[in-house]
Amino acid sequence: MKYIQKGLSNEINKKEILINNYLKENSIYLKETLKNLCFKSIEKDVITHSWMIENPNLIPQWCVSRNTKKKGIKEGVKNLENAFSWGIKNFDFNTFNQSFLKKLSGMTNPELYQNKDPDFRENGTSILGASTTPPYPEKLINYEIPWFIHSLKEQSLCPSLINKIETAIFAHLHLVRIHPFVDGNGRVSRILEDIILYKENIPSPLITPSERYLYYELLDKAILDWDEKKALKKKGASEGEFLFYNFIASKINSSYDKILYKIFSKNKK
Repeated sequence: MKYIQKGLSNEINKKEILINNYLKENSIYLKETLKNLCFKSIEKDVITHSWMIENPNLIPQWCVSRNTKKKGIKEGVKNLENAFSWGIKNFDFNTFNQSFLKKLSGMTNPELYQNKDPDFRENGTSILGASTTPPYPEKLINYEIPWFIHSLKEQSLCPSLINKIETAIFAHLHLVRIHPFVDGNGRVSRILEDIILYKENIPSPLITPSERYLYYELLDKAILDWDEKKALKKKGASEGEFLFYNFIASKINSSYDKILYKIFSKNKK
């Protein structure tokens, strides 16, 4: 799609090459150890912050031992961890379908759905503070969900690293836009993005709770501009999409920095 600026794309590609060169020089055991150490340690923070973005009034995870709502925080994060673990074991672009989305949503909100896979929403909905309204149920089920699944599979055929990143960001953006579930759409979209990236050996973006207003503003503008672009039948990235894609990509770029630091600090020991 080419939604990520050239300079940022080049930087990410260079870091991917550095990591791959390191992996080629080490044994299979060290490769797996490195992947578990780097990717999963980043993912732990990503998942914690993903939950905190939607629960800003609770004390951060690093203060959880002194938090009277400790149980609620741990359960919320654990649900996302379970959803991510299930997702990386079961996700495949070739078999990706509505059932996968429903199962993923159910695992992020087991209390709400009483441990059952939810159906897509059957009523209209709105998002507090958003500039747009998600599609009504008939359009959601008959058009948006099939379009989303087809588009994601089609984009996955592009082999380059940056195209893979753009595919994951596409999933994040448009799952929020169509808002298929009663609750937890933001968490599900971020977990799906993380699953796609992880399956492609790409680190997840870490969006901190302190960036939640910027994140929501960029997400809202991306959806608004996408709707306008579609109505006018324009091609290419709208301003809002460009800003959102590059915000997420810059967070992935930062995660690459963390991995490189772990690699080379380990080499010095």
